[in-house]
Amino acid sequence: MAAQPQPDDISVEAYLERDRHSADLRYELLDGRIWLMAGGTANHSILCSNLNRLLSQQLLASDCVVHTADMRVQVAATRYFYPDLTISCHPADRGTTDMLRHPRLVAEVLSPSTAALDRGRKAMAYRACSSLEWYVLIESTQPFVEVQHRLGAGWDLVTYDLPEQNITLTGLDISFSVADLYHKVQLEPVRESPD
Repeated sequence: MAAQPQPDDISVEAYLERDRHSADLRYELLDGRIWLMAGGTANHSILCSNLNRLLSQQLLASDCVVHTADMRVQVAATRYFYPDLTISCHPADRGTTDMLRHPRLVAEVLSPSTAALDRGRKAMAYRACSSLEWYVLIESTQPFVEVQHRLGAGWDLVTYDLPEQNITLTGLDISFSVADLYHKVQLEPVRESPD
């Protein structure tokens, strides 16, 4: 989903007031900077839908809940986002109507306008959140998935780009194929590089 930065710094209170009273608009906040979230593409929508279905089916018998981009996630005192998909297993997040505070997994479907932010400042903000174990980035035009997993004080990175590969999230007992994630996504033809 494309983000458009707004020009002025804003307090957390003013951000929450604006976001809660903007029925048709959603905003994200990163250390005083506010972004208006814009609509996505068909591929973005399909990938979010596929991922939601794949994760929700496998978490039916667990205490974990899958949330779509309609749920605000607070990852620090001055950092509020609307990830494309969030999993929370924390009891304090159950029954909330406004915001999650204990994400276990966050997934973002990348677009040309958001990829740098999702891989840069937002990635650092997400990884600083103590409850987060998994940060998943999904390309929208080619099969390419980056799975970052917290291991102790650091993060491990595994990438997937072949349809037959299985993406496995061991701590959540989740596994699905790249082919299933990209089902019905219109992929761009691979361009051969000139020699």
